[in-house]
Amino acid sequence: MARTRPIKNLEKNIGGITLGQLKDLILQAQKNDKDATMLIIDMFNNKLQKSLYQVPFQEREDLSQDLYVKMIEVIGKFQVKE
Repeated sequence: MARTRPIKNLEKNIGGITLGQLKDLILQAQKNDKDATMLIIDMFNNKLQKSLYQVPFQEREDLSQDLYVKMIEVIGKFQVKE
């Protein structure tokens, strides 16, 4: 059986911020802080844009808008554990 190593620096960072900072941003966004919502969306924007290249060009803009709306919905419903 392979020995597993503990994950180091779980608090490291996601998109340039720590996991704790992301939690704080989510909580702020859930209180209708539009700046916090935009920061979260910006963090994942590059990944989203890259994934859209797998979609036919004619469908990208509509899908992009749908994904941004979905991201906002998910941010609002996301349950942050302390």
